[in-house]
Amino acid sequence: MLSLLLSASLAATAAPPALPSPIGDETVPIWSRAFGLSSVDGEPVGGGPHYSARFRSGGFEVTPAGGAPFTFTLEAIRRGETGIAEGSPGAPREVEGNVVRYLRGEGIVESIEVTRDGVEHSVRFDAPLPGSGDLVVVGKIESELRSPVRGEVTEGIRFEKVGLPSLHVGGVTGIDAEGKRAAGWLRFDGTRLEYGLPAAFVDGATFPIVLDPLIGPVITSLDPMGYVRNPDVAFDASLGIYLVVWDWVGILRGQRVLADGSLAGPLIVFPLGGEEKEPSVAGVEGSDRFVVAYRKGVSSLGPFSIEVRTVEGTNGAISPPLALPGCASNRLHADAGGDSLAALPNRAIVVWECAGAGIEGVVLDVPLAPNPPTVFGPLDLSAFASATSPDAHQPSVSKHAGTAGNWLVVWERDFPPPMQREIALAAVNLAGGFLAGGLLGVPGADDEDADCDTSNGTHFVVAWESETTAGSFANDIACATVQLSAGNLLPSSIQFVANDAGQDEVDPAVALAGTQAIVAWSNQASGLDYDLAAVVLQAGGCAPCSPEILVDGSPEHARRPQIASQWSGGGTNDEALLVWQSSSLDPPFEADVLAQRIEALGPGGPVTPLGAGCGLGGTIGVNGPVAVGNASFAITLTGAGGPPLFLVLGAAVGPLPCGPCTLRPDLGTSLLLAFPAPLGLPIPCSPALIGGSVHAQWVVLAPSGCPAFPFASQSDAITITIGT
Repeated sequence: MLSLLLSASLAATAAPPALPSPIGDETVPIWSRAFGLSSVDGEPVGGGPHYSARFRSGGFEVTPAGGAPFTFTLEAIRRGETGIAEGSPGAPREVEGNVVRYLRGEGIVESIEVTRDGVEHSVRFDAPLPGSGDLVVVGKIESELRSPVRGEVTEGIRFEKVGLPSLHVGGVTGIDAEGKRAAGWLRFDGTRLEYGLPAAFVDGATFPIVLDPLIGPVITSLDPMGYVRNPDVAFDASLGIYLVVWDWVGILRGQRVLADGSLAGPLIVFPLGGEEKEPSVAGVEGSDRFVVAYRKGVSSLGPFSIEVRTVEGTNGAISPPLALPGCASNRLHADAGGDSLAALPNRAIVVWECAGAGIEGVVLDVPLAPNPPTVFGPLDLSAFASATSPDAHQPSVSKHAGTAGNWLVVWERDFPPPMQREIALAAVNLAGGFLAGGLLGVPGADDEDADCDTSNGTHFVVAWESETTAGSFANDIACATVQLSAGNLLPSSIQFVANDAGQDEVDPAVALAGTQAIVAWSNQASGLDYDLAAVVLQAGGCAPCSPEILVDGSPEHARRPQIASQWSGGGTNDEALLVWQSSSLDPPFEADVLAQRIEALGPGGPVTPLGAGCGLGGTIGVNGPVAVGNASFAITLTGAGGPPLFLVLGAAVGPLPCGPCTLRPDLGTSLLLAFPAPLGLPIPCSPALIGGSVHAQWVVLAPSGCPAFPFASQSDAITITIGT
């Protein structure tokens, strides 16, 4: 009833709903800014947006995006005819930050620094060297990439092969301890690459000196042919950190991101080689680890299995792979869910599609590092025929299991195949046991590509794309809530959160941020130009609580959004991180993984002081934010000399003076609410209220100096404006 009274006061002054904005200053590019060095299975690996690098005991390898490896192995260092050092596969190796160093002899250090655009290869000489003549570093080159250059050059050498990205070895520079520089040279004989510094520079140098070329890809675009795909994100509340993962030419990559949207630590490069795609990530709060599940292929054509690795939230360290048991058919579309509770059991779930045999999955134990994750047991869906149907495809699981310890798994099912699809769902517990199943769908529509999340493990929100007119290729975004109760999944009526006529609205993603849900999707602007939009849904339901938020309206192909709320990782606020892939529509189709912070409630509207307090009326306030959908909103009173008599809420300001007192809300448009302070006034989840204002003031039982009401003091007055 109180919320209806507040609505009545606000309705008269509500302005047209403003278009809300995501929080943060700007959309954050992840892939194009991430670079660095990490360790996988004891071997340093790294890279930048255009290349990958790996470091073995004898040398290093650089691979341009979508290209062939280029391996440099140091063979010898000499001055003129005098040998200084020999390459050795057993040379001591150390890693510091983004630099790998090989100790090549007393006072001689070969360093490879991973930078954004390539590896900076250098050799440092700490003391004067024996012999005379040019200083030469000789390395053996192994690669499909070749160069027609023979003999000595100074501007660098390009290595290439038709149909593959090229790689460039830059010119050599010598630098001494006083900053003096000299240009060097390169020489390639088809197998060996030499870096050289002139004898005159070496003779006159103040040691130490550094020989310094740059090896990196020839950059024609950030992402030729759109190699960056399939981002996903999860959150760990105790560390205050997200992990964003994606696949890049068959290689998985990741980047830790702080809660404020800034990048944390170096790029995380998963093992190089093979075909590892379609990553999904979930957080396990109790062990501060992220579980990354992905499709593993012998080649791009399969066969495909499912593997998982863990990533330490504290430092990005990657565990060895764990191959998951499953059917003998190709296994596709893995999705992971975690555990938001900072207590045992530290569980995670991975589900996938077994081609031709339905939906499978396992539950994992994810202990504290360095203990490896293990398979707790299989997901038992045998009691639910829709899960074992050969027509079951593309599963998704809630990001966490909530306080009740239950995940929801959703997928699409053909009926009759392959003309139409509906959404199937199953609730499972932390042991993988089946609790209940059900079906969702718009009658007569083709329903597919579902996503879901939970607030507590019993209340779930499901969103999916629905082609309501067969063959139109124009989808809408449908939504329903599902309640797990007494062994049943009870769905609500279906609502559409996006159904613009004639437009294709696809790729829905859902995150619960407390009681409210955020749904994002790709929205067709024209042709292949897809924008990214989002909306906040009311507590416990699917009705919009905000106008549609335009997250990315650039003239590009924005697709595959994923959301992780801080709530899903054990947090308590309403923030989330939304990630997606964005590709240019013009050749060479540059792409990036973009991220944007977003809130469910938002900062709310302003509270403006109006003064006018008298006597012992105290100070009025709010517990904020003043935002549509804030079910816990209240108007407070502090410092009063007596109990409150009533709260005055007015749609207009009309001063009513009495001695030292002034009642600011106009009584002709006011409501008198006789309740104690603080007074709870839930703000309805109605976008129409955004911009509306109400004026509030307490009347308190305390001496005031007002002749007409000597025992009624008044607090100061405020204007409350509803925001989002």
